[in-house]
Amino acid sequence: MSKHSNPDPHQEETPVDEVRRVRERLDRESRGDIHKLAELSRAAVEKFREKLKLKSIPPPPSDTRRNGTGG
Repeated sequence: MSKHSNPDPHQEETPVDEVRRVRERLDRESRGDIHKLAELSRAAVEKFREKLKLKSIPPPPSDTRRNGTGG
């Protein structure tokens, strides 16, 4: 049994508690399938983003300059 599965009903829940609960659920649902875990994780992030009314930030542009190593 997880130490976080039965929180004290008198103790206020924190966002960290919610993240732990989601992480445990994703672990159970993915059953070791890394691709399924990634898919479920992206969906969970989007749900939290909407809940917290956060905007998506595009990734920085990739640097196409060569580093001089010939690779």
